Amino acid sequence: MSSAASNPSSSTSKPMSLKRNSDDIGWDYGVLVNPNNLNLIKCKLCGQEVSAGIYRLKLHIAGIRGQVKPCRKSSEEDKEKCKKAIDDSKKDKKARYAEQQEVRDAVDLVGAPDADEDTTAAEVEEIDCSGGNDIRKIGPMDKFTMPLDKASLSNSRVYRSTRSTM
Repeated sequence: MSSAASNPSSSTSKPMSLKRNSDDIGWDYGVLVNPNNLNLIKCKLCGQEVSAGIYRLKLHIAGIRGQVKPCRKSSEEDKEKCKKAIDDSKKDKKARYAEQQEVRDAVDLVGAPDADEDTTAAEVEEIDCSGGNDIRKIGPMDKFTMPLDKASLSNSRVYRSTRSTM
């Protein structure tokens, strides 16, 4: 028996279940067209190819117009399943956002001054900046920087002679 006869899935036939590693309801209605392009999906019902992922395939099956053409061969049951999956994902996303916002609101930045508060005298020092008349305030982040050299602040360049004396 030849190896081609024992292996019915040769290069002439397509694999039956090309899908991403997901348990999304949308994969019941579509397959990947090309394993290298994970966003191009073919509808199992009508053969329409949908780009930009499984979400748009669910819109196609559910018959929601706007981003894709509705599937003409999807049953009412299929439409309801996909509409429910889309609505559930929207609700989950809103719940996650609300939870993240609550966490952000609950964070207390201890020791951080508010934007409307002035810093105290203990936190701010005044120094004479590069010998000029301007007085510069030093804040808490200035501990992590190095002062600039006066020569680097001037606009004139210092030229050195390259002539050697004999």
